[in-house]
Amino acid sequence: MNMERIKVIFETVTPLFMDDANRNPNLNRPSEILGSMRFWFDVACVYGGLYMSMNEVETKYKNSPKNNKSFDVFLKESLLNNVSNNNISYNSWSKTYLSKLHEYLSYNQLPKSAMLFGTTGIEANLRIIGIEQVNIQILKINVKIIKYNGKSNTQPGKIDFPTYYGKFAVLFEVNEQLIEGLFYPLLNFLDEFGYIGGKWNWGFGRVKIIDVMNENKKDIYKNFTTFKFSPEESFKISNINEILWDVDTVSSSTILQQFEKLGLCIYQTNNCAKYNNEKTEIKLNYAAINTNNQNNNSILTSILKEMGKLINCKLYLRRKFRNHEGFTPDEEKELRHRIFGISGKEGSKLLPYIKDSNCTKTGFLSLISLFNAVEVGGEKNAR
Repeated sequence: MNMERIKVIFETVTPLFMDDANRNPNLNRPSEILGSMRFWFDVACVYGGLYMSMNEVETKYKNSPKNNKSFDVFLKESLLNNVSNNNISYNSWSKTYLSKLHEYLSYNQLPKSAMLFGTTGIEANLRIIGIEQVNIQILKINVKIIKYNGKSNTQPGKIDFPTYYGKFAVLFEVNEQLIEGLFYPLLNFLDEFGYIGGKWNWGFGRVKIIDVMNENKKDIYKNFTTFKFSPEESFKISNINEILWDVDTVSSSTILQQFEKLGLCIYQTNNCAKYNNEKTEIKLNYAAINTNNQNNNSILTSILKEMGKLINCKLYLRRKFRNHEGFTPDEEKELRHRIFGISGKEGSKLLPYIKDSNCTKTGFLSLISLFNAVEVGGEKNAR
């Protein structure tokens, strides 16, 4: 297979949390970037209708090739059974490769993401061979947690952690047969919805695609938005649901109904700016660790202020998700954890969302209905 090199310039909308085993900031983490991209690839596949839920995808990750036969062996046997290798033209071989790869995944019940990222028995068709800091700052984010007790506030708690803010370049190697059908659509999906790194539940790691260069030339990646797995199997992400919430009036019933009915969804929040948390308030600030590169810090200040509003709104919504009719206390607790997450056990499915650095659209990106919901009364609620 022929691999092409493509450089992608990312820009952080919200600060990017990425560190090493010693908790030091480290942007040179190819596995973490690829892991994030793979997750959003799976999200796109579920929303596009290839799977019923993310739980189905997770089940497929546990599968292994039948008879321990790798894709390379499977492909060679297929070619030998049909025609001599010497008589296969490039175009014919290209179509054979893609069709056989799709057949191999289906036969072994492996996830679609294996076409790009590989899995047991399949070599990866997408690799990172370099990461470059283009114009980026290392920032220490200061999280001030103020707990209110009546009319006075208790001693504030603090959390400090390093992040990256600015632009960075990733040099990919991609199988040329999968660039327009899978890689470019994934970049477009990331640009609109994706996060990289950690602490997504607080809104960190939201990124945009600034530029894509194929062989040092700007590429027209935005023209390719349809995921194509085979001639018979493709989908295009469109018509994302957008709903305006009034944070002051939204109820637990409203939250549950929206999550049960909708797939990928952006909830825009009304009155978030005036919201004051009566129990806990979180404020974000920053201090520059390195000052070699200068970014627009007034924009960063606005971004952190908006993130603080959304985090406080999320805390408020979490507390409102109680005393829901038809749920036992244990069921209600489990469903609340499924939606809002619980440390060390369940990731949040409601992510503070800022579309771009100008905050043209802010709210929450909901993933909850892409996962199976809690079992209630012996029946499982799913999308």
